[in-house]
Amino acid sequence: MAGGRQRNALMAGRIEGAPVRYPFSFVVAGDSGAWPDPTADGIFSQLLAQVSELDPPAVFFAQLGDFAGPGTADRHEHYLGFVAGLPVPDVCVVGNHELDDASGPASFARVHGPMNFSFAHGHTRFVALHSQPGVTGEVEVRAPTRPRGWRARARRTWPTWTARSRRRTSRTASATSPRRPCQGAWHPDASRRARCKETWRGLALLGRASRGHARCLAPDTAARVRARRRRA
Repeated sequence: MAGGRQRNALMAGRIEGAPVRYPFSFVVAGDSGAWPDPTADGIFSQLLAQVSELDPPAVFFAQLGDFAGPGTADRHEHYLGFVAGLPVPDVCVVGNHELDDASGPASFARVHGPMNFSFAHGHTRFVALHSQPGVTGEVEVRAPTRPRGWRARARRTWPTWTARSRRRTSRTASATSPRRPCQGAWHPDASRRARCKETWRGLALLGRASRGHARCLAPDTAARVRARRRRA
């Protein structure tokens, strides 16, 4: 296995040691081999050929996961055969399909090194994190479960805001149809309310400039515009 445990580290060293010229570019790809598939292999080969022909060349190539599913050692070796001829450094980030097999974490560490790592080029730092939600050795990713009683606790937290929101939504929906009302006007976050008020002020100015925009305005502004129309 080329580079052994230090493969990502060796590639990171090459990236950090490369001459820095601005602007610079890099290439990212993913999902090239979630499972054995000759068609996917052919597509990935063509992509790597295009990467090799870039002028000016990219600083590095990053594989963002699902390239050696189900994560066995032979599948990692299969992937390394594709990137062996790349003229630029390449790093690999773990994907959930690299953990489908129970040996996935050990195989990844043995070939590429730690799943969490970082490197820099010039003034830019790149951070790779293992953030896969699945369970090692299981193909399916389980949906997160909410703790029991979460809905009742949510109702107790914002009972007044919820009731007020429903009343105002029903009024503004009829006044501004077909546009939806600005939901932030009665949001418990003060900064969210302030942003929404600024939006409504901008729409009010727009409505004064063009009567055709009256339906987009806040309910009270729309009513004033309609009153001016009747007086006219």
